[in-house]
Amino acid sequence: ESEARYRILADATPVIIWISDAEGGIRFANRAYTEFFGVTLEQVIGDRWRTLVHPEDDERHARLYFECLRERKPFRMRVRVRRGDGEWRWIDSYGQPYFSETGEFLGMAGSSLDVTERKQAEDALRESEGRFRLLANATPVIIWVVDAEGEIRFINRAYTEFFGATVAEIKTTGWQPLVHPEDRAGYTEAFLESLRERKPFRAEA
Repeated sequence: ESEARYRILADATPVIIWISDAEGGIRFANRAYTEFFGVTLEQVIGDRWRTLVHPEDDERHARLYFECLRERKPFRMRVRVRRGDGEWRWIDSYGQPYFSETGEFLGMAGSSLDVTERKQAEDALRESEGRFRLLANATPVIIWVVDAEGEIRFINRAYTEFFGATVAEIKTTGWQPLVHPEDRAGYTEAFLESLRERKPFRAEA
């Protein structure tokens, strides 16, 4: 009865759920799993699930997965898999060791999420960040970026060469010591006011 309730619940959730035995072979996969991959449980039982993993990721994925099995520790990895329509998709897989009431290791219980769109957005952000840094470091104009609290997040090459300071040094000492003592208070107040009111900042020092 408990097994039947579990299967009903597992098949009702849209999240991919799988359970392995102590050797890492699949012994249960829910409806979301079979529908996503376009397979039956019989087609992936045992270690046949590896045919769904991208060839370039299979060895790396299997090495970490079986290491987690041997060491009885949680598993997590992002990997490419082939969806039922043949498209390669990115999934985040999570596994947790489970044991019998007597402490015997039974295998891994896990879930997987399709994160393809998130992965593409992260890649696009990294690419955009890379282009920004390339452009910022190529210009002779001093460029700096701060977060919402006013902490330095980025300075370009011109900034470093002009002030002779690195991001790490500025995070330690702050940028205020770079401003002349007679101008520091007014300059800092104008900067903080711009942060508070979310308005453009302009000052001479």
